[in-house]
Amino acid sequence: MTRQLIALTTLLLFSTLCTYGQKPLFESRELDIGYQKSTRLRTGMPGEQYWQNHSNYTITARFQPGESKLTGKLTVVYYNESPDTLKSIVFKLMQNVYKKGANRQMPVDELILHDGVIVKNIRCGGNETPAEMNSLSATVVNVNLPDELLPGANLTIKLDFETPIPKASGYRSGTIDSSSFFVAYWFPQIAVYDDIFGWDKEQYVGVPETYNDFSDYQVHLTLPSEYTVWATGELTNESELYSKPVLERIKKSKKSETTIRILTEKDFKKPDGNELTWKFNASKLYLYFAWGASDHYLWDGQAAQNPGPENLCWVQSAYPADSCFRHGVPV
Repeated sequence: MTRQLIALTTLLLFSTLCTYGQKPLFESRELDIGYQKSTRLRTGMPGEQYWQNHSNYTITARFQPGESKLTGKLTVVYYNESPDTLKSIVFKLMQNVYKKGANRQMPVDELILHDGVIVKNIRCGGNETPAEMNSLSATVVNVNLPDELLPGANLTIKLDFETPIPKASGYRSGTIDSSSFFVAYWFPQIAVYDDIFGWDKEQYVGVPETYNDFSDYQVHLTLPSEYTVWATGELTNESELYSKPVLERIKKSKKSETTIRILTEKDFKKPDGNELTWKFNASKLYLYFAWGASDHYLWDGQAAQNPGPENLCWVQSAYPADSCFRHGVPV
C-alpha cells in the first residue's frame, strides 16, 4: 500500500510539473493580450505578429550656457508599423521632472527647479497642418492629429521647443560647474506605442526609467566656440571643429592600446564671440540621445577589444583638468 501511495504521489507531482512547464500558475492579463494576438510568446521571444514602431529625428538646437537655456527645432518622421489607426501621438517631456510642482520620487535642490519645457508651433504632414497639444501630466503630452495615421503609414511632425537646463547638477542632467554641463532628457520624444498597453503614458518621476523605440537621430548642436561637445552617436564634422594636432591624436587613439590625451590644456580655446555647430548621427538608438559640453575638460581615448563584428571600439573619457585621472596619461 505504501509503494502504491508513493507511486501515485510521484505520478501526480510529475504531471503537475509538466502542466506548469506548459503554462505558469499566474499569467498577467496584460501579457496574455500579447499571447492572444500572437505578438509575443511565453518563451519571451517575439511572436509571428510582433511589430515595433520607430522614428527618425532631425534636431537643430542652440545652447546658451550663460542663460542655461536650449532652443531648438525638431522634425520627426514617425512610422506606424502597428495594425492600429492612430488618432494622436504621445510625447514625453522628461526634463519636466524638474518643473516646479511636478511629481518626483527624489528630493531636489530648489536651484534645479525651473518653469518647464515649452513646446510650440506644432505642424503635421506635408501641408504642415497645425496640431493641438494637451497635457496628460508634467512629463507626458498628447498631440491630437488633424488626420488619422493608418497602419503602415508614416507621419512627419515639426515643432519648436525651449528647454531650461537645471542650474545645478540634477538627477542624470544639469550644470556640473560654471561652464560644464551634462544634458539629458532635453527634447520632446515620442513615447512607445506597443501591442499590450497602446501608448505609454506613464509619468516620469525621476527614479524608474522609461523605455523607447529604436530610432535614428541627426542632431546639430550650436554652442560658443570655446566649448567641446561629447554626445551619443558619431561626430560627422571633426575636421571643421579641431586643429590638425587634435585630429591626429583622435585618429591615433582609435587604434592605440594605451590611453592617448586627445585634448590638453594647451588646446583650450578662449571666448571669441563665435559659435560652432557639432553634428552627430546615431542609428537604431534605443536609449535617449544625451550630450555633455565643457570649455575646460581634458579628453582621453584609446581602443579596446570588442567581442562584436569589429575588433576594436573607441573608449573615451572627459574630465576636469584637476582630476586625479590625469596622472600617468601621456600628453
